[in-house]
Amino acid sequence: MPRNLFSLFACILCVMLYSGCSGNGFPTQPQYSPASSEIQQTMQYTREDNFNPAHHLWSYFHIFIDPADPDNFGMEIIPVRLTATHWNVLQYLEKGPCTNCVTIKGIMPSGSGTLLVDLEIRHPFIAPNLTGFDVRGIAMFPGSYLFSESGLLTSDLSDDGGLINAEGYTTLYNPSTVGSGPGGLQGYIKGKFASAVFPDSTLNGYIRHNSPGALNTRNAFYAGQTILKTYEIKMPTGPFVFGYAVDASWAPPTNTPVTNPILDFPPEANCPEAWKVSVDHAPIGQGLTDLGGSALILIDVYDWQGKSTVIPPKIECTELFDGFKTASWLEDGAGFSRFTVEVENEKLAPSGSYMSLIVVEDTENDSAPGWLDLTACQIFELTVVPFDNATPIAIASLSPASQTVCEPINFTDNGSYDPDGGSIVKFEWDWDNDGNFDEEGDDVFHSWDAVGTFQVQFRVTDDEGSQSTLVTPLTVEIVNALPTAVAQADKYAVQPGDMIAFSGTDSHDNDCLGYEIVDCEWDWEFDGVYDETGMTAYHAYADEGTYYVQLRVTDDEGGTAVLEVPLKIQVSYDYFDPIPMATASATIELVCEPILFEDDGSYDPDGGLIIAWEWDWDNDGIYDEMGKAVIHSWDTPGIYHVGFRVFDDEGKSAALDPPLEIAIEHKNPTAVISTNKVVAFVGESIHLDGSGSYDNDCDGHEIVSWGWDYNNDLVIDEYGAVVDTSFFGKGDREVQLTVTDNEGGIANASVVVDVNNGWARTWGGSNTDIGKSVAIDNNGNIWVLGNFYLDCDFNPGEGVDEFESVDGTSDIFLSKFNSSGDYLGVWRFGGSGSDFPIAVVIGEPGYIYVAGIFQYTIDLDPGYFQAIATSKGSYDFFIVKLSDIGDYQWCITVGGTGEDRIRDIRYSSSDNCLYYTGTFANTVNFHPFGGTDNKTSNGSFDVFLSKIGTNGPYQWTKTWGGSQADWGVGLAVENNGNVYVGGIFQGIVDFDAGPGIFNATSAGSFDVFILKYLANGDFSWVNTWGGSDMDWCNSVTGCSNFGELWVAGGFTGTVDFDPTANVDNRTSNGGTDAYLSGFNPDGSRISTATWGGPGYDEAISTYYISYTDNVYVTGVFSDTVDFDPGSVLQIKQAMEIMTSSSQPFIITAFMSGLRHGVEPKEISQIPSSHAMHRTALSALPGALIILSISTPRKESTIILPTVLPTLI
Repeated sequence: MPRNLFSLFACILCVMLYSGCSGNGFPTQPQYSPASSEIQQTMQYTREDNFNPAHHLWSYFHIFIDPADPDNFGMEIIPVRLTATHWNVLQYLEKGPCTNCVTIKGIMPSGSGTLLVDLEIRHPFIAPNLTGFDVRGIAMFPGSYLFSESGLLTSDLSDDGGLINAEGYTTLYNPSTVGSGPGGLQGYIKGKFASAVFPDSTLNGYIRHNSPGALNTRNAFYAGQTILKTYEIKMPTGPFVFGYAVDASWAPPTNTPVTNPILDFPPEANCPEAWKVSVDHAPIGQGLTDLGGSALILIDVYDWQGKSTVIPPKIECTELFDGFKTASWLEDGAGFSRFTVEVENEKLAPSGSYMSLIVVEDTENDSAPGWLDLTACQIFELTVVPFDNATPIAIASLSPASQTVCEPINFTDNGSYDPDGGSIVKFEWDWDNDGNFDEEGDDVFHSWDAVGTFQVQFRVTDDEGSQSTLVTPLTVEIVNALPTAVAQADKYAVQPGDMIAFSGTDSHDNDCLGYEIVDCEWDWEFDGVYDETGMTAYHAYADEGTYYVQLRVTDDEGGTAVLEVPLKIQVSYDYFDPIPMATASATIELVCEPILFEDDGSYDPDGGLIIAWEWDWDNDGIYDEMGKAVIHSWDTPGIYHVGFRVFDDEGKSAALDPPLEIAIEHKNPTAVISTNKVVAFVGESIHLDGSGSYDNDCDGHEIVSWGWDYNNDLVIDEYGAVVDTSFFGKGDREVQLTVTDNEGGIANASVVVDVNNGWARTWGGSNTDIGKSVAIDNNGNIWVLGNFYLDCDFNPGEGVDEFESVDGTSDIFLSKFNSSGDYLGVWRFGGSGSDFPIAVVIGEPGYIYVAGIFQYTIDLDPGYFQAIATSKGSYDFFIVKLSDIGDYQWCITVGGTGEDRIRDIRYSSSDNCLYYTGTFANTVNFHPFGGTDNKTSNGSFDVFLSKIGTNGPYQWTKTWGGSQADWGVGLAVENNGNVYVGGIFQGIVDFDAGPGIFNATSAGSFDVFILKYLANGDFSWVNTWGGSDMDWCNSVTGCSNFGELWVAGGFTGTVDFDPTANVDNRTSNGGTDAYLSGFNPDGSRISTATWGGPGYDEAISTYYISYTDNVYVTGVFSDTVDFDPGSVLQIKQAMEIMTSSSQPFIITAFMSGLRHGVEPKEISQIPSSHAMHRTALSALPGALIILSISTPRKESTIILPTVLPTLI
């Protein structure tokens, strides 16, 4: 053998112990001790990127083969070392367990220029627990052919060599992955042999190694066995070196110890991507030719998981077409899915064979590391042949083959084709087979006007201009259309000797070209003997009796026909009664609908005239109406018999027997629905009106019932002509109306309402912008209060409404939107210091109130005029009254020498007053209208609660606090003016601001309080709770006209949430958990719900919606949280688990009819990659408004989504 070419052939055996060949990564190699005889049974699946591992490298070799050795083809196997030291590769490869597991058993020439190499693999382990699956050996050669679309380089079996009998192709372990993988899986270092250049093919062929036996249905490689396979190699010149690796992929067995690997290993032990790809093709016409043509490629994909994890295969053939062609699924077979794709010689490549690449990618490939390509490939040769312009084949059919003259016959092309793959472009028909083609088309009709047998020729022309005709023309049989005999007599009842005139002129020939009747023959006695001829004839009967007359007609083509029913003639000396005949336009009709009644050919048998017609509508013998044709209707359902009587000119009469029978049915009503909206928010009230429905009866009947089916489940949910409802599930909701009239008639109508989750609006500027509070006025307008820095465009739409803060500090904004989210305007408050908003509330009709804090000076009139206020200390607070169109009304400011902050404000419609709470320091005059009401704090901060009229006067202020810091946080007001305040306190605090004393002591740094004051300012009660760490309150909400009061916030450590002598300890799951506690108006606790994860979780805002009788809670959470707090009476499993990093949430807590626990009805997550300052809540009819505030480092937006509650 010549030695002028040195080539490298590498073969890698992939023993795929799932996630095998499509698996999800490379795990840490099990450690091998030289002293032990078996690998560890437990393989580690730990990876830094949490990607499921797949491959376990057994060994990697270079194999030297010298075919010139005259004796035994000299060969030597040398281990190759890797850099992945944590796989223990150096020791693992050189000392075991696979030191001698690969053996070349023989090398010999095939006799056809190739080399046959027998490779034997011995399973390196004997434990059945390590049985391998989907084993394959991969042969690598220098690349000489590039698939340009996929960028894969492969051998084209040129002088550099290649694998002849490859069963498939893969990109695994190609040289581009050197140094990749965990710890540099394929990073080579110099070992015992390192002088050869590694092959550069990125796509290489492989052969599978499976243990023999019919019971091996999973491509298993049993532990302890050896498998020999022969590789046929296109030989490079001279001695050559190829690499050989044994690579295993594995999943732990389900049953141990393993006795039957086929049963004891889970399905995941097999290769997840396609383990086999078979390709075949069928030419379309002539197939692929040098002038184009096409072929159908059949791709059978064998995948253990079925086609659900298979991305449809793609085919590439650079010489024939650009790009990929994607196959479509055709059918599933035994263990495989068949896909098909049509390919064309788009580039008009000359005749020859061309390599095509089939690529079958696994659905997990996108999530796999870049060095692990989960793709199965196959190389398939496409053959282009010289174009052979074959003559097309003409095929035609007709229906029917026998037809009467003038009747059409359908002629169609019946699958004519061009054998060379071209198309038929012309279809021609020769109706008399005279060589002249008379008509074109692949589907035509033709008729003949003469009787006879006709030959029809058919010719087709292909796109190369070749033509052909039918070998045997079509044969058509055209037969005569027989005539029709029609006869009349001028009299049908006569006396003996009276002459009767007979006519056959209405008889006709059924041919289409004016053929005619040429003979009429009359048989007067109906004895088969025709006595007279002529279109008209006359005859008289001498004797009394009944006679039947037959007529036979003959057309000019010899066709004959007779009367189907002979004429009947009565001959008598007596006059005959008339014969009544009548008809109705309908025998079944609805009430009130008219029916036409007509004489239908009544006659006098003795030749007289019919002179009168009478109708009896109820067949009671009394004839109600006269006329030859009349109209009548009934207003009551039932079966009616209508009598009909005629009179002739001799005075004789006769009645119809039997009378006409008419069925009158009830007319069902008509259901009509009108609604004020077909698109609504979840929970939004929808007005449904069925009063437009009506009864169709004519006698004033009416609708007596309107039934509404809201769930399309055939169950009536509500009755009434006009109703209001709402839906709490998203999607199209079909409303069915069923109306019933007073006769039991039913009609239905429906309307579809699109129930959706509303809208969202965002706006912001170049710096931090924060939304603080949101409220809904009586007109459904949404008011958003917040603050902004530097500049901000407040119009979230296409327009621009931009403002800058005064002196570059924080100013306050108040934005207005309608219920559809349309921007209506913005009002600004600001001054020389930093000013911050607290709350916006809706007051008496037509007015709103804004509360906030300020430094230095501030202009509290957002209009054209000024209302300048100056703080007395570091921070004072203000309240501004505006009209609902933003016009300034008045403002008040309160503060002393320290820091004084308002924290919450509420309006009470019962006494038209405002209540507000917060914290103050030192001495503060709380009278805002010029009077004096000084209060002095006991500690660094005390709590205040104030009440004023909406236009004055000042009512009162109550304060309380201890020697440390105490804060008023939130409040709620009953309809009767009683007020509840929630907050936090330290140390000992007397919560009775009057002459009485009610001391409470905190258990930790901060505890929570909730207290009640009456409308006149008298103390009622207080509840406190807390643990040894910090606990706090964020929100207070009342509901159901104050049937309940709910407090929300956060806590740490262990807290007893029962303020009485009883104990209800809850322990946070992490640093901070959220809570929601409910109380009755007398202070007794209803229940407490807590939830949280290992991170920071906090309930921030609460809101009550009366029509759903639900409290909605917002807040923030991190890590993983179970939002179902659970209770002894809960009726559901935990609703949902969410994983987040400081993400905001909303919980719907179900309240209706439940007094001992809360149950979450919906948990929604608002994704945010930034810290959540706060969430504020309000509500439209049917819509919960969540104001969420994201604060990025530089640019922020205020998110105002309409999130709608869904109740389960």
